[in-house]
Amino acid sequence: MMARMYVELDDFRQSAIIAKNEIVKSVRGKRFLASAILVAIVWALITLVPFLTGKGWDVLTLGDMLSSYLSYANMFVVLVVGLIGSVALVSEYEERTALILFTRPVKKTTIFIGKFLASFLLSALLLLAYYIGVVAMTLIYHQTIPLNLVESFGMCCCYIVAATGISFIFSAVMKRSSICIIFSILALMVVIPIITTMIKGDTWYMLTTASESILTCIPEYVDAHNATIDEMYYALQKIYETILNSTDPETQSYAPFVQKFISMMSMFASPIAYPNLFKEAAVMLTWGLASSVIAWILFLKREF
Repeated sequence: MMARMYVELDDFRQSAIIAKNEIVKSVRGKRFLASAILVAIVWALITLVPFLTGKGWDVLTLGDMLSSYLSYANMFVVLVVGLIGSVALVSEYEERTALILFTRPVKKTTIFIGKFLASFLLSALLLLAYYIGVVAMTLIYHQTIPLNLVESFGMCCCYIVAATGISFIFSAVMKRSSICIIFSILALMVVIPIITTMIKGDTWYMLTTASESILTCIPEYVDAHNATIDEMYYALQKIYETILNSTDPETQSYAPFVQKFISMMSMFASPIAYPNLFKEAAVMLTWGLASSVIAWILFLKREF
């Protein structure tokens, strides 16, 4: 019993060492640098755009500011995980480094856990840096730190777990890092969202829907979005009533068109409800667990 416990503890120790080595190797690599530069550039662009348009951040509300920055959080997760997580396993086959990680054989499960942990921590670190930049802007222009940013970052970490699991599936079966990156980004940014839009009814169980909580957990954003939707529908309704009450038959003929336009707009622009964060987090973590198990099985079956 004691021997078995020692073996299990040794496996966890080796996973930690693998994670540490993977983090050090990735931080020194080009992909991590490219991810960091990407995050910095987008943050800088979002920060500068209001000044370039002549408005500045002073005239914008806190909800507008958070919406401007956090609207890109999902995209960052996909790109960062695609560049870092999707190559974690396939690199062992390209570089043939798994067999020399230690002087004695290492279990594939130990390697998998270490790689997954490193990928998650690196991705979370880059997103944390982005959130720190957002906090700095809220302090400068609104003298406050929205506590909901902590919830948003927590949901972002849940999405990182799910995205990393999905990217590991490709990393466990493919032979080239570049192909893994492309497939991972396409799956997260194109395939899953398209499938979500094709499903009729509530799609609460889909990863794309659950990941929206990264932004919708911010009350200022939800309130600003719903206020804009209400104003838009109010204006369209007034236009419809004006056309309908017109004495000109030609003007009245446009009423059905305006009514159809309002109905069509309701499909793409609807009010947002405050999310159930526990449910959304559970959905994303379930996606992460399921995809990780699939990736783990595929990794075990693959020969070095």
